[in-house]
Amino acid sequence: MLNHTDSSQKLLIRRIGNFLLLATFCVFLPVSASWGGGVWLYEGGTPDLGTAGAGRAALAADASTAGANPAGMTRLDRSQMLAAVQGLYVNAKFDTEISGFGGGDGGNAGGFVPSGGLHYVHRVTDDFRLGISTGSYFGLGVDYDDDWAGRYYTTKAELLVFGINPAAGYRINNWLSVGAGFSVLYATLDQKAAVNNQVTDPGFADG
Repeated sequence: MLNHTDSSQKLLIRRIGNFLLLATFCVFLPVSASWGGGVWLYEGGTPDLGTAGAGRAALAADASTAGANPAGMTRLDRSQMLAAVQGLYVNAKFDTEISGFGGGDGGNAGGFVPSGGLHYVHRVTDDFRLGISTGSYFGLGVDYDDDWAGRYYTTKAELLVFGINPAAGYRINNWLSVGAGFSVLYATLDQKAAVNNQVTDPGFADG
């Protein structure tokens, strides 16, 4: 049989639980928007492209694991090299209805983009591997027509990145391997935009 004190304690515990649940919702629900990494390029021509990269962090079927999962290099039974080449076609169009500066949609700002990489894993001992991966891990390019509506912001932009990733992997036992690596990146950005000379003289063409 419950007395009045036990009922009061249970009611107090329930109220505290409800308050904590409400506080948790208040903390996690009003979050800001999450923006994706639009310039990151996962498609490097490696075999796991056929699985859309699913399980990339756990798979170790070829030399490309040197860049994605260095510990997985210990699963390779010999030294391996993988050269990966592929092409991408980008179709990017800008939809405009009203433009204060005039101009059209700029046409297709995309086009053909080559992509690929080179990966090598060296078997030093039965348990120790060295590896290296090279390629372009992310990039972006647009090329609009000269008369498009956003020409004063950009007409052409090209971000090119080349990276090299040395790595090492060591097998501790049959079920545990560790690995580590680092990336060195070199990037160039080339961007062009039109200049609105009509601000100073309506008769001038764009610069």
